[in-house]
Amino acid sequence: MKPKTKVYVANSAMTVGLLPYLAVLVYVALTSGYRGDAAMAAVFTIFFGLGAAYVIALVVSFPAFLWSRSLAKSVETDTRLSIFLRRAVVCGVFPLFAIFPLLVVMILR
Repeated sequence: MKPKTKVYVANSAMTVGLLPYLAVLVYVALTSGYRGDAAMAAVFTIFFGLGAAYVIALVVSFPAFLWSRSLAKSVETDTRLSIFLRRAVVCGVFPLFAIFPLLVVMILR
């Protein structure tokens, strides 16, 4: 496989792993006006969605992140998209402790 093809595959895997986060963010935006019981159901769905998105990002995006990082160091086929996706994976996988308090603030607001 050519190095450029390996980079494309790694970028695709990182993107697929981060799509659930995007879906949860869209769901948060769509349900921000809910009140009462509907709001409580939305909160539970958001927490479940974030948990599932985190697991998917950890299982799919993080290995692709490591692969992309090794390709960038060894083959010198780094693109701006690869750099952006690697940063997005780091922001999506590592600061889980910061996501939940932000959601609580958004919900209580």
